[in-house]
Amino acid sequence: MVHFEVEFTYYSNLNQFKFPDNNVEHFFHLPIDSQIRTYLVAKCHFVDPGNMKKLPWSKWAYKHYISFQFQLRERINNDYKPLEIDYLLLNTKGASVGAAIKVMT
Repeated sequence: MVHFEVEFTYYSNLNQFKFPDNNVEHFFHLPIDSQIRTYLVAKCHFVDPGNMKKLPWSKWAYKHYISFQFQLRERINNDYKPLEIDYLLLNTKGASVGAAIKVMT
């Protein structure tokens, strides 16, 4: 049996969170869970496609999910990528999300 070890080192730019920064992250979606959904609906005035009290996020149809992702992509500031919103909510307790997402009233 032959065993290979591959060491991978990233030598390019890092983003503001010290993660590798390349264009592929623009294609990632924001993972939706109850915490993210509640925050974005309450604090950023997202329209909840599943009507929060009636349909849990885990029961969303594709159209609900894509609707939420579309709202994020319409509002996210150019300096951020969708997946970074998850990081901001979990690691800064939402403190930095205001700079990343345009609030529509």
